[in-house]
Amino acid sequence: MKKIAPVKILVIHVHSSRNAGDAALLAATLDQLYARFPGAVITLAMNEPASFSGRERAIGSFTWWFKTVVEGRSVWRKAMLLKLPFLFLASAVYALATRWGTGRFRLISQECQQLLDAYAEADLIVSCPGNYFYSSGKLGLPFLFTLWSLGYALMMGKPTYSMPQTVGPLWRRRDRWLVARFFRGYRLLFLRDPRSARLLRSLGLRVQNEQVTPDMAFALQGIPHQAAERLLAERGISLNQPLLGVTAMDWGLQNSRFGRQPEYEAAIAGAVRWFITHYDGAAVFFAQVHGPSNAEDDRKVVARISKQLSDIQDRVFLVTDIGEPWTLQSLYGCMDIFLGTRLHSCIFAMTAGTPALAIAYQSKTWGIYESLGLDKYVIDIDDVTELQLIRKLDRLWAERTRVRSHLHEQIKVIQAQITAIGARIARDFHQLRGVNSITRYGH
Repeated sequence: MKKIAPVKILVIHVHSSRNAGDAALLAATLDQLYARFPGAVITLAMNEPASFSGRERAIGSFTWWFKTVVEGRSVWRKAMLLKLPFLFLASAVYALATRWGTGRFRLISQECQQLLDAYAEADLIVSCPGNYFYSSGKLGLPFLFTLWSLGYALMMGKPTYSMPQTVGPLWRRRDRWLVARFFRGYRLLFLRDPRSARLLRSLGLRVQNEQVTPDMAFALQGIPHQAAERLLAERGISLNQPLLGVTAMDWGLQNSRFGRQPEYEAAIAGAVRWFITHYDGAAVFFAQVHGPSNAEDDRKVVARISKQLSDIQDRVFLVTDIGEPWTLQSLYGCMDIFLGTRLHSCIFAMTAGTPALAIAYQSKTWGIYESLGLDKYVIDIDDVTELQLIRKLDRLWAERTRVRSHLHEQIKVIQAQITAIGARIARDFHQLRGVNSITRYGH
């Protein structure tokens, strides 16, 4: 009897495990894939493979070839960029030779070659959920490397699937043209918000309603509530008072177009001060992301904001030593309401039953909240002021019971939709290979 080989899966577009949102999305993706492809051998192509400690093999992505972090700064590897034309050509020739069955060859370093080999050996390729396809920077190199990760899978002729994505904004004509052409190569493309669907339709891509599927972080299961309460008690945080959870980020360092970082931080500090004094409560600042670069490290910005509240420091707490998404989710669930800039901090909070007011630094936040029918609880980071935050927080506090009930009903539906994603990918893959949806693909 012929031995059935395990399905080999390459997951692309994985960023860093030091980002709790990315870690949650990756965990949900792996859960879905293992459930539908039992015994699968999964490899992760990551921008920061050193941050991952799971059982899967993590290797450097195309972005990792050209970008690294040095002393907390995200920098381009200039030597590698100079080799870009050669690396592009060598990778393309390798893909075509592999696809045509003429044998493999080695033209690049071993640390880069392992990525090409992972593409060649994969039975199917899956884009990790998130927000990677958007215009940024002066030249938009990160976008191009992200798109090349998809394009290389298509060049290899591999069945390629996308977990729920946010697409955009795309303010370069070049980026819109490339997305319109490359995205046609996905066998199944899931989008996590209506805005992304409308954008792709405007580019001439067919998007059906069933392709709009909620963010996979809504499927995250936190630690037991009692364990979360103990963690807060160990830090001197009492639940016998109104609690406001807060996340913030340094969007000014990450986006040179944003020039209001001091005003944004001052607005959060003022709103937190109002909540504490108005409701006789306390605020807990969480660091949702710990790197890899200083610009992405939320511990620095929450420390700055808390310093503006030094006169009421006994009511302000910092929880910056916990980065596991399932722990953070349960801690957020102990809050009465939440004020988040990191989108997935708001998703964690809402999944745990805590109403969350979001400060949107990208369109993905508006898209997710629109899909929940809660977009009135979003403020754009370019327009945020202390007065706006106070008014929105006051309204959210007054409506928190109704919002909590709304979330409870919505999330049950959302989690059922998320479960169906892996099943649809497996069904399509098995049909493509000429086997039924239960039998595993063998060589």
